[in-house]
Amino acid sequence: MVGITISLLLAQQLLTAPPSTTATSSVDAAEVAEPAEPTEAFDPAPGLIEQLRYSELEQRVAETEAKRLQTQLQIEKAKHAIAALQKPAANPGNRVTEQLSSIILVGFIEAVDGVKVVLQERGQWLLLTPGERGAHDLQVEVHEQQVRLKRYGHYRDIPLPQGW
Repeated sequence: MVGITISLLLAQQLLTAPPSTTATSSVDAAEVAEPAEPTEAFDPAPGLIEQLRYSELEQRVAETEAKRLQTQLQIEKAKHAIAALQKPAANPGNRVTEQLSSIILVGFIEAVDGVKVVLQERGQWLLLTPGERGAHDLQVEVHEQQVRLKRYGHYRDIPLPQGW
């Protein structure tokens, strides 16, 4: 404890003592002097720095907004692609099957040249001869228990009521 007190006293004496002329420092008084006033060549126009900073900030904001919009566009494209993948692909066979299921058997007509099958498809009346191709590759086959509708390799059987 005594050593610390002596060190503190010596340090206080050194700080309060006047500077000696035999200083060991190699720093000249000219080096310690105040810095010279800036010349007019280094003095920027008033407000120029603020304008430059403001324009830089505006540019950064614009770049950030552009990146945000680009990212948002990529997100929307990805959502659209995911939605397209989740939808089942339109199977033309399914469409043909749906079309065949919408055809209604109305009846038969005895004609001189044979039996004609009367059908209704989406409000339109169709008159087909068994074994011949009609519009949109529609064919009709008449069997004892059923009438078979065929289109593009797909078929649908319509059972006949008893007594027909």
